[in-house]
Amino acid sequence: MPKMRDSRKVLLLSSDERETAIFREMLSRHTVQIANARNLPEMLRLLGDGPYDAFFCDWHFEGGTWRDALGEIRSCAPQLPTIVVCPVGGECEWLEVLEAGAFDLLATPWRELSVVAVLEHALDSRDARAMGSVA
Repeated sequence: MPKMRDSRKVLLLSSDERETAIFREMLSRHTVQIANARNLPEMLRLLGDGPYDAFFCDWHFEGGTWRDALGEIRSCAPQLPTIVVCPVGGECEWLEVLEAGAFDLLATPWRELSVVAVLEHALDSRDARAMGSVA
């Protein structure tokens, strides 16, 4: 399986230890470092320690939901691509996430190739937007 082009840093907001371990294991094989926050205060503290290339947010986490986190991210790091992870998601959840301004939704089963592809697409899109705003 190909590695990502460059080393990347992702902030993951999840209070589910099993889920965190899955993403950490999958992405570590692709030169992606993960910083994990369990709640919004930890997320905000880690954002201050950034920079991060992307933000993965669990559907529910300790003390909140992806909507709470998305609102915070939009106010303090609007350029950061947000990918919502959901244990059970379908078309309705996907549309809800996109309409709220997140980049994408990853629902189980999480497959390494899909997770890496969504992350790379999010990063490429962010970079293209940044280049467009410079021109």
